[in-house]
Amino acid sequence: MDNIANIPYSTVEFDQAGQRLRAPVLPGVVRDVIVVSHGWNNNRQAAETLYRTLFENFAQVHKRGTEKLAIIGVIWPSKKFDLSNDEPSDDDGEVRATKANGGNDMEEQSGADALFSRFEAAFADSENREELATLRGLLGRLDSSQSQAEFIFGLRRLVAMNADRSESDGSRKFFESKTPDALFRYASQASAEVDGVVFDDGDEIRGVGFHDVFGSVGNAVTSLLNITTYYEMKKRAGMIGDRGLAPLIDELAEHPGVERIFLVGHSFGARLVTAAAMHSHTAKLHGMFLLQAAFSHNAFSGKGHFRRVVNPTRRIVGPIVITHTPNDRAVGRSYAIASRISGDDAADVGDATDKYGGLGCNGALNMADDEVSGTCRELLADGIPYSFTNGVVHNLESSRYIRDHGDVKGRQVAWAISQAIVPT
Repeated sequence: MDNIANIPYSTVEFDQAGQRLRAPVLPGVVRDVIVVSHGWNNNRQAAETLYRTLFENFAQVHKRGTEKLAIIGVIWPSKKFDLSNDEPSDDDGEVRATKANGGNDMEEQSGADALFSRFEAAFADSENREELATLRGLLGRLDSSQSQAEFIFGLRRLVAMNADRSESDGSRKFFESKTPDALFRYASQASAEVDGVVFDDGDEIRGVGFHDVFGSVGNAVTSLLNITTYYEMKKRAGMIGDRGLAPLIDELAEHPGVERIFLVGHSFGARLVTAAAMHSHTAKLHGMFLLQAAFSHNAFSGKGHFRRVVNPTRRIVGPIVITHTPNDRAVGRSYAIASRISGDDAADVGDATDKYGGLGCNGALNMADDEVSGTCRELLADGIPYSFTNGVVHNLESSRYIRDHGDVKGRQVAWAISQAIVPT
């Protein structure tokens, strides 16, 4: 067992189907367990850097003692697709963009091939090799409706099994539309606000992409590759939460001395821990913290996918705390793309009025009045007390302290988590 700032720390690892590859270890004396999951990182090092930085800050601001606390870090096979040509450059999994010099056709085509290779990494299973080869072969000849339809069908097949086909992010239209060439056409009309890096857990990045090579067709390819990777990670996070983390949580609840379990998730990790909360059975879930969550802002509403977490079962005994900010352009753009491929050309895609808006941008919307806190509405500076209410959602507008999708490791976030973990 390792430690973070003298707090016992262990990891649990899952494969993409939710099978446990490595079991966590708890200390002999423990009362409270924090289970934390990374999002769209691309390696273990990036995930553990997130955990260490966040909980080193937590240890600094938490004034109530940590002697009976333990942290379990989830490691799961998430893959990140972005539109730059470069490899990750630091421990946060962020990518440093490098502009292409000059840029002849051969260099640009090579850049497009490299970008498709990054996309392939999200579907690395051997059973997908033939499908990926077919898609790569279509890249240079997407000038007909037939080849565009073939491209859409191929992307669908990569993700189709066990995919959640809800209306919340355009997935039903993507998987079930009988006019796939129309989807391709909608995707090619993506605006400048949609173009660019969509799914990155760090800073915004730009580089040579498919648009530079193929023009408007490149817009479609870029948007479709991003949204396909989004649907795959969405499916994977839900599956691991349901089949992997939920049973583990129930086991942790039976460990001698454990009284309370707290869930923390960033990006797609927020979806993972929410799925785990919904499918677990223990009554010891005393708090859930969703940091820039990459799923629908309607997920907890009346017909939302995770409605059972808040009503009627109220799976979380303590507060559900959600950070959100329009600074999170990664979540905002993912839903903007969903809007575009569904043929919705509304001006303000991704915001609170968009049916495809994201939790990390807008917080949980369309909830009953008694399900959402009317007092705690902002992420506060560390040291300023919160008045969290058990059993309800707290949407914390976080623009003052969260600058982008990956900026969730600071003292202010750690303080909010600390405030919910009050000894009973």
